[in-house]
Amino acid sequence: MEKSFLIFLTLTAFITGSTIGASLEEGSLRNLLNQEKATDIISSLSTFIGVLFAIYTYRRWVDGKRKDDSYLAAKKYLTCTDEIEDILQEMNFQYKHICPAPGVIAEDNEVSMQRINHLIISRDKLSHSMLKHKKYHRELKFWNVYIKEKFKTDHIQINISISEILTISRILNNQLYHLINHNPCDKKEITFSKNRFNKNLDSIQKINKIRNDSEFSDFFEFRK
Repeated sequence: MEKSFLIFLTLTAFITGSTIGASLEEGSLRNLLNQEKATDIISSLSTFIGVLFAIYTYRRWVDGKRKDDSYLAAKKYLTCTDEIEDILQEMNFQYKHICPAPGVIAEDNEVSMQRINHLIISRDKLSHSMLKHKKYHRELKFWNVYIKEKFKTDHIQINISISEILTISRILNNQLYHLINHNPCDKKEITFSKNRFNKNLDSIQKINKIRNDSEFSDFFEFRK
């Protein structure tokens, strides 16, 4: 678009200059200068060229703004992905201190319940972040931003893993609550749930590591 407009502007200037040049050769420009309308003609030509330049400047501004918005959309998507991993790291930290395992010292009930409450809040944050992650992914197409082919399956896998973690964490939190309150609870089931959590966490971390080791341009394609 910009290249075509520049060609048009160049041709307009060329035609205008050629017309004036031809007028000089024929002596008609000298006659025009003696007329009252000469100033109006020159003013009109100047205004016309000024309008063309203003349109060109505006188009450049719009294109620049669109480019900035495209990069912002891509940045929001990546930032949300990092936010998800941070929440999962926090959840994993709490689980490591509360899930029964060799070498883990049992804490008093008050501290353990605080961890449970923290995990419930973190799970809600994770659910909200997953919705944002899907929303930002949809917005990419609007701004003509596309995740490159080799990373497309990663987006799908991240959302699958998050969905599983949301289900697992609800079960695991409930199991830990019963354990803390000395209700009947199978510790093997807790270990099984925690292992499922770890598996999905590892999947997301591996995907993010590959992304973090890549360039911004390796991950996104910006189309015009």
